[in-house]
Amino acid sequence: MGPAGVKPRTSSSHCPGPHSWAVADPLGDLIAERVHGEVRRLTAEDGSAEG
Repeated sequence: MGPAGVKPRTSSSHCPGPHSWAVADPLGDLIAERVHGEVRRLTAEDGSAEG
């Protein structure tokens, strides 16, 4: 047994389902897309103001 009575995993074959990184996150994708677009916009503004 591990800490607090938790059994350590020895293989992924005993895993009951997909891991969190296999789950679609449409809201997270939308937020990331918006943030990346804003960064590109701000970077373009900064570059044109200096030139």
